[in-house]
Amino acid sequence: NIPGVEGHCNGRDALFLTRSHGRTGVAPHDVNYRGNILALKAFGAECVLATCIVGSLSNSIPAGSLLVLDQFLDFTRRRSTTIFDERGFAFVDVTDPYCHGIRDAILKASLCVSRSVLGRGCYVGVDGPRYETRAEIEMYRRLGGDVIGMTNIPEVVMAREAGLCYAALAFVSNLGAGLNAQPICREDNYEATIAGSDDICAVLRAALSEIVLDPECWCRRAAAEFIDSSVK
Repeated sequence: NIPGVEGHCNGRDALFLTRSHGRTGVAPHDVNYRGNILALKAFGAECVLATCIVGSLSNSIPAGSLLVLDQFLDFTRRRSTTIFDERGFAFVDVTDPYCHGIRDAILKASLCVSRSVLGRGCYVGVDGPRYETRAEIEMYRRLGGDVIGMTNIPEVVMAREAGLCYAALAFVSNLGAGLNAQPICREDNYEATIAGSDDICAVLRAALSEIVLDPECWCRRAAAEFIDSSVK
C-alpha cells in the first residue's frame, strides 16, 4: 500500500500521486517524472488522469477554461526525456500522445457535471520556472500552441513508454505574457487554481465512471518493440 494515496472513487481503485510528492520548493524541471511513472506502473495502474495548470496563448481561451489536451510541442531542454536507461529502449510512436479512450471519458464526464470542457488543445511544454516573454508567447501561438505549461512533458511521453493510457485535463489560470496588461503573478495563478479546483475534481471524479479500459489500446502496445541493450 501507498499510505494516504490509495483509495476508491466511483467504484474504481485509484492512486493519487502529486508530482513533487507533497514537497514544497520543487521546481518543475526538478520533478522526478520518471520515478512517478515507474511507481504508478509498479503499483498496477493501467491509466493516468493528469491535471495541468496552464497559461493561455490566445484571448479565445480565457482564464478559467478547461480543456482536454490532444497534442504537444516540446520546448523543454533541462530534463530527462525517457524512462529508458542503459538496459534498453524503444522507438515509441507518439503521433497522438494522449489516449483517445481516456480523453473521451473526460469529455463525457464534463457533460455529466455540466461543465464546459474544450475537446482539444495543443500544449507547449517549457522548463520554467520563469514565465515567458511576450515574443515567446507570440512564437508559440504561431507554431500552433494553445496553452503553455511546465509539468506535462516528459510525463506524457514516459506514460506512453510505460504502456499506460494517459490523458490530461488542463486548467487555464492566466493569459500568457503580453495578453494581459498586468504582470504574471504566481499568487494570482494559485488563487485562480483554487477557485477552479471544484470543477476540476468534479470532472475527474465523473471521468472515473466513464473510463472503459481497452486491452488492445495502442497506448499499451507502443513500447512492445523494446530493444534490450544487454543482448549482444
